[in-house]
Amino acid sequence: MRLSALSLFALLPLFPLFAQTDLRGVVVETYGGVSGNGVQTVHLMVGKREYRLSYGKAVLIPELSSPRCREIGAIWSVRARIGKDEWGDLLRAQCDGSTQPEVYEPQRIVRAYLQHLFSFQHELAKALLTKEFALSGENRWRPQEKLLSLHARDLGLLIVKSDCFSVRPHAGSPLRTTVATIADCHLEADGERLSFSFDVVRPTATSSYRINAITVE
Repeated sequence: MRLSALSLFALLPLFPLFAQTDLRGVVVETYGGVSGNGVQTVHLMVGKREYRLSYGKAVLIPELSSPRCREIGAIWSVRARIGKDEWGDLLRAQCDGSTQPEVYEPQRIVRAYLQHLFSFQHELAKALLTKEFALSGENRWRPQEKLLSLHARDLGLLIVKSDCFSVRPHAGSPLRTTVATIADCHLEADGERLSFSFDVVRPTATSSYRINAITVE
């Protein structure tokens, strides 16, 4: 029996619209999933391409064996159904706790800085800045004061939850990374919604990361 073009179109929903594919990449951002069964979105960087994959968090947690798997910078091996513009559905994920240093270390340095700042260990916090930024006066003090004006709960979230940040290495400068807070964390001070961006650099490929600038918006 021959099918008309209209009949074939009617059958399309019975077949998968997008092919499944296997990917291995680094988590650079994640958000959503307020409840245990909520839908979450993870941004997975594979080479120079960034995939935005949605998934049910409760279903995947058993496959993410190490606590580090849920941190920004973790390496995931996934099976996903990819659609238009790199959006898709995450079907399966595996992670053994491995991380990509170029993503994991910058956000770790930012969180350590915030921990020292919140604990009023100013010399330890200052040690995580580049010399230029440490001596920059108002350029350093203004964002620092804004950070300290955050509600203790909000600042605590930044310290303990790496998923309050997105991390993007600079394509043209492998030694520079931007670590920014995300809107999902709802950071506020005196009724003002705030976001922070940290420019994190390392002078050479073998040196440690340091914060070179902080921008408040």
